[in-house]
Amino acid sequence: MKVYEEINQRVDLADLEETETDDSRPYFKCQICNDDDQALKEYVDGNWKCHSCGQTGKDVVMYKAEVNDLSQGKAAQQLIQNHGLDVEFDDISEEEKQKREKLRRVRNCLDKVVDQAVENMPTAKKEKLKDWRNWSSETIQHKKIGWMDEELFNDLQERWGDLLEKAGIHYGMTDPDHESDGTYVIPHLTRTGKPSLVTCRHEHSKGSRYAQSKSTDFVENDIYYATGHDSDTLVITEGYPDALSAFDEGFDAVAAGCGSFEGNKSRIAKFAENNYSQIFVVSDNDDTGEENLKQIAKYSSEYYDVDVKIHQWNEDKPKGYDLDDWTSDNPDNLDQLLQDAETYLDVFRNYSPSSVDAELVNQRIAARGNIKGQKQGDALPIKVRAWCKECQDEGFHVDLEDELIQFITSRENQHNLIQKKLSDHECEGCGNSDFGFKATDYVDKSWIQLQDLIEESQEFSITQNNKIPVYLVDDKLPSSKTVKVRGEVHVNSQNDEIFILADQIEPEEESFSQIELTAEDHQEYREKWTKDKAEKMVATDMVGRPDARTALQLTAHSPTRIPTITGDIVRGSLRTGFFGDGGTYKSEQVKDLTKDHYRLGGFVNAENSGRTGLTYTIDNDKKVIEWGALVLNDKGLVGIDGLNELHGDELTEIREVLSDQEVQVNRSVQGSAPARTRVIGCWNPPKQLMNYENPAKALQEMQMFSGPDYRRWDILVPFRDDDVDKEDIHYRDDGEKPYSEDFYKKHVKWAWNLNPADIQFGNQFESELKTQSLNIANSFEFSKLPIVSGAFREKLTRLVVSWAVLKHSVTEDGDVLVKAEHVKQTKGFFEDLMKDLGVSDAKADFQEKNTLTEDEFEELMDEYSEDQIELLEVVHDNHPISSSEIGSEMDLSDRSVKEKWSDLKSDDLLRVKSGKGATTTPRTIQFIKLLHEVHGFTNGTSKGEGGNSKDNDENSSDSGENSGDHPPTGKQTKHENVKNVNQSVDEDYIVNLLKANDGKIFKSQLDQNEPVDQIWDAAHETDRIEEGFGIPEGSSEVDNALVLKEEVKSL
Repeated sequence: MKVYEEINQRVDLADLEETETDDSRPYFKCQICNDDDQALKEYVDGNWKCHSCGQTGKDVVMYKAEVNDLSQGKAAQQLIQNHGLDVEFDDISEEEKQKREKLRRVRNCLDKVVDQAVENMPTAKKEKLKDWRNWSSETIQHKKIGWMDEELFNDLQERWGDLLEKAGIHYGMTDPDHESDGTYVIPHLTRTGKPSLVTCRHEHSKGSRYAQSKSTDFVENDIYYATGHDSDTLVITEGYPDALSAFDEGFDAVAAGCGSFEGNKSRIAKFAENNYSQIFVVSDNDDTGEENLKQIAKYSSEYYDVDVKIHQWNEDKPKGYDLDDWTSDNPDNLDQLLQDAETYLDVFRNYSPSSVDAELVNQRIAARGNIKGQKQGDALPIKVRAWCKECQDEGFHVDLEDELIQFITSRENQHNLIQKKLSDHECEGCGNSDFGFKATDYVDKSWIQLQDLIEESQEFSITQNNKIPVYLVDDKLPSSKTVKVRGEVHVNSQNDEIFILADQIEPEEESFSQIELTAEDHQEYREKWTKDKAEKMVATDMVGRPDARTALQLTAHSPTRIPTITGDIVRGSLRTGFFGDGGTYKSEQVKDLTKDHYRLGGFVNAENSGRTGLTYTIDNDKKVIEWGALVLNDKGLVGIDGLNELHGDELTEIREVLSDQEVQVNRSVQGSAPARTRVIGCWNPPKQLMNYENPAKALQEMQMFSGPDYRRWDILVPFRDDDVDKEDIHYRDDGEKPYSEDFYKKHVKWAWNLNPADIQFGNQFESELKTQSLNIANSFEFSKLPIVSGAFREKLTRLVVSWAVLKHSVTEDGDVLVKAEHVKQTKGFFEDLMKDLGVSDAKADFQEKNTLTEDEFEELMDEYSEDQIELLEVVHDNHPISSSEIGSEMDLSDRSVKEKWSDLKSDDLLRVKSGKGATTTPRTIQFIKLLHEVHGFTNGTSKGEGGNSKDNDENSSDSGENSGDHPPTGKQTKHENVKNVNQSVDEDYIVNLLKANDGKIFKSQLDQNEPVDQIWDAAHETDRIEEGFGIPEGSSEVDNALVLKEEVKSL
């Protein structure tokens, strides 16, 4: 209206008597919330906003109406009167005046009707309503619910005439399907507690009859209030009875969906008088309700500093089902319904990082993805106290929240930006604009780079351009790298880059976290997962290689964490290595599982990405950590191609990550991230496998393997070029996968969602596990290729649990049941792998090469000089030791030492490594043992004339049976002495084995040609060695290990 425009031109907030301010600043004390801070701001266009209570308006008339709880018309009239304005409502037509007068009379009629209906409520009807709707007496009284029978209706009609019809009380009083003696009158109350509409409900039916005039001229579509509790939660419903049900359970509630929602947009801002910290929207279960839900949630989200949550009804609820029905079916249980609500942004405004574009600028959204990069530790000021430098006044506070984006994007420092902000102010005392200031309130600020989730991106790549920067304010980064953020989209004015200013971040449940299988699902899987079908689910056109297929499926179905028989929780995710010749489908089947088809994880080329693509890299300019594939796929799966291309230092870091299942960064930027990842690695040995005696030899030649590395891989599968007949390859059937992608992924993700508590061990499992673990160790354990080692039982447990999961062996409750039969089946699979690798042959070859026979010992004794034997003893007692140190000990030149140890190296009695010097071999220990016991040698004893040597071809005249320095000669005597050695055992033999194996050895590491039990018993009875030291209590390894005491470790 013109009259409003004229008022707003001639009056502003500074002119209002209630506003404590002066004309020099645009901030005032808000009379709506009466906050002590001057938080009310008037903008140039007349709009205003209180930064304390959040109320907004477009002009001074609206402000006056809010302060004094007036209609805008009354507010305008008071402003005209208070400020002496020569303005009249002369632009209001006579027709409009008549309409307003009728509306006044209609509302008066409604007031009286409601009052009389309340007085007319019989006690019996009130009790029946309490039982029917589960509303309390307090709610019925507070919300003015009454009863209208035919007699009262006739009395009201006689008194009010056509006004009764205009007030909406003209139908709904009789029910064509049932006899009725009256109806409940439920008034819809406005913010002031006045009725604006009436709903009539018959006592026998939940169906409502709205007593609303067909003409809406006199009955407004409004927001209807069921408030009055001291509650921090507001429930917004579609219908007013729904709001009453929420109010009855202790929540403030409003009905915002009555009639067309369009008329209620402007009233949404009136909801939050109590600064609600939670707002829920629950609409009816129909198409109109769904649309209302979206609109109400959208506009509520725009007005409040909280993320509105919505409840959507399950499909099993009938059409039209509402909150009123829920509370009737579930008395005093509204909390449960609200707990199931989802954030509006998450449902209707949820975007992937790559889909955030210019159309979303200035809009609040949710975005879900992986944290690709992160930087943490900054703080931003949000409020400062400023004071005049001239007169040193007490100062005032300035809110900086509106400047956060400028703080984030500007190249200027914060001090200069704050100084500019204060330049808009003048000192009240002296008019000076030079202020000092100090920040009083801060918020945390972090920077992250959010990347599309692996399963949602078009293709996984370490360098993929599907990321968006996110500035996180006033919230902490979680440890999880899969997150959801909520915030507003903005554009960086410095570089035109789109970013999200987020105020909320939370760990996002993995895509598999909600997967639950029924008994029917498990049964369907078992029926479909036959061997021939299973082989075709991944890498359909790969021919043969059944062990490789099984290994792949076991890895894909391995749980992240599992229990052991001792109650410990350990890694369950498998690590599988495919190695061998090129063109044998090693990488292709892993690609099918990851980037090419199922998208169950990332696939990385190690040669191109290196260590940084797998673990992390640092952007030194931004001081930001960018995480690699092992972190981005935490709890998931990563395929790594070309592991053999990694350099030594890169391999060292990868080993640490595989061991710790975590990436630690302690450089110019610090951080950590979990990497509990299933790994399938692919690599090529230096030569084709046909050029090795067996695949085990190829493994031993690879730089990427040291002793612990073999133990870190659960499964190793060789791929030979000639494993599969060429004719079979060329005539293969390239058919489709037998079952749907969703079917397969559903069951894999079920496995990933398993927790240790979901895994049970059946009867006889523990006994069978121990038995088969020992059997496998006896067959395949040896130090040079420790695929099977002292910790093998844990590895076998991992494999067996994965086997049970793959077979869908479950209890009635859906827990995985691991049985003794699964141990036997897994043992068979593992033994096939070991035989295919040639581990048994490699072990036998190793033992043969490292065993010193009696005849060989005597031959060497005849060949070696006294200095060579002494040199061997010096190395034995002091290894590793350099040639110069040996020379100093023996008074020999460096050159002479190297000449003398040449033969010892050739006979595998010494090993020399550049930079480390000489060290012993297993044959060294056997040689020294025989030397001492058979020939009576001790340190410093000369060989004398005990035999010929390469340095002295003359025989000693002192040699013979009666020599006091040497044992008798002769074959029989020698054999007798060797036997005595085996029975009495030199403890140095065991000690040196322990020193060479980090203080722990197992029976299987002893020379199997010797009486092992006698050696074992004699060894741990000495003062220097004890059995089971440092081994966990209850472990079967106690009876199978010797461990050095601390004093021996110190050697």
